[in-house]
Amino acid sequence: MRETMYSEKEIDLFFEGFAPLLNFENIERIQVGRQLWIDVTKSNQPIGHFLYNLFMLRTGQRKEELLITLDNEGKKLKDIDPCDIHVMFGALEHECNILLTANVDDFPKMFGNVEVVRPSAFYEYLTNKL
Repeated sequence: MRETMYSEKEIDLFFEGFAPLLNFENIERIQVGRQLWIDVTKSNQPIGHFLYNLFMLRTGQRKEELLITLDNEGKKLKDIDPCDIHVMFGALEHECNILLTANVDDFPKMFGNVEVVRPSAFYEYLTNKL
């Protein structure tokens, strides 16, 4: 990677920074599980509307930005892998700004205030900011 050599201490410090992320006790629960039942009659509904209604139903809160950002992209519920909906919901529930995944084709580019980013693009972003 760019022919940079790191000391063993620098590498250890880098990986120690990940420890809180990988600690099971730090995993936050979300209100929607992977086995979410989806009404097939809503498959043509824009994903923004679906997430908006699901978020409102489960949390009692509105996320108006869902209706704006997702309607513009045109993705519908049928375009989304049903097993990825809980991931989007979790990002919204915990007010994330970035969803980091190599599986970007199964997600809209943006949903609410969450941007979907490939790990390589995020790495480039981080290294350009340093």
